[in-house]
Amino acid sequence: MQFVPPTTLAALCVIQGREEEGRRALDQARQLEPGLTIDVMKKVYGVTKECPGSRTQRLLDAFRTLGVAET
Repeated sequence: MQFVPPTTLAALCVIQGREEEGRRALDQARQLEPGLTIDVMKKVYGVTKECPGSRTQRLLDAFRTLGVAET
């Protein structure tokens, strides 16, 4: 699960308005986990349903901004 820190960093960068830095972190994460998807991150974060406005939801939305596929 070495892909989790750079993946989370990617999302946090997007949330802070640093999308280019987020894309670089996501590229690193994808090297570690080529099958990275929103569903994978939901499992990592223990998400069983999405809750608008929650911290986890903001991370998932940031992954979507970066173009991470749902499944």
